[in-house]
Amino acid sequence: MEKRQANCMNKDCAVRIVGTCLDGISCPVCNGPVRHVPFDGLPGAISYRMFKKNNKPIHNMERKYRIAYVCLDCERECRIPMSRGEYNEICSEPCLACNGTLVDKWMIGKYEHSKKDNNEKVPLLQIELQDINSVPKVMYNGDEIALKMNVSFEWETADEHESPRTYINIKHHDEEAGRMNTKTIQHNKPIRTECVELYDGNGVLIERI
Repeated sequence: MEKRQANCMNKDCAVRIVGTCLDGISCPVCNGPVRHVPFDGLPGAISYRMFKKNNKPIHNMERKYRIAYVCLDCERECRIPMSRGEYNEICSEPCLACNGTLVDKWMIGKYEHSKKDNNEKVPLLQIELQDINSVPKVMYNGDEIALKMNVSFEWETADEHESPRTYINIKHHDEEAGRMNTKTIQHNKPIRTECVELYDGNGVLIERI
């Protein structure tokens, strides 16, 4: 009977299979799809009949799938071959364009919130007070200040002479060194609520005390 040939369509396998009856077969090596082509007679092809007779794979090769990943940073899309056992929603390899994190294209919505959170600027100061007698919760640069002793915050709007002014003073115990030592976080000097303005005879402001 006339010999026939089929080539595996899996690029990571690409074996050539020969036999007299190859209708409806899959690749005996990786179980991938095959494409029927004219018999070329070149050496190195796998005999499908001998493979079935021995009932064991010619190569120990696991089937690979080309998974579509999208970078969370630059949004570049790429396809990476991997087996079922190697697959993960977050790819172990970084983006080649920007070294960012690659995520499965079809799971991108699950991780978009983390991208948004990373891009948001952390507030310098947050003070929360549940009621007038409670201890305030103070967040400074995203970190909560514990063992607080004194918290002072003042802000004054701009006027014709001054830009907006902000005063922050947070005194707290040093958690690492113990309660005997204290630390202070301070921005600017305390805002003076009263001042004296000196003018010359023409009504021009000379000095503010």
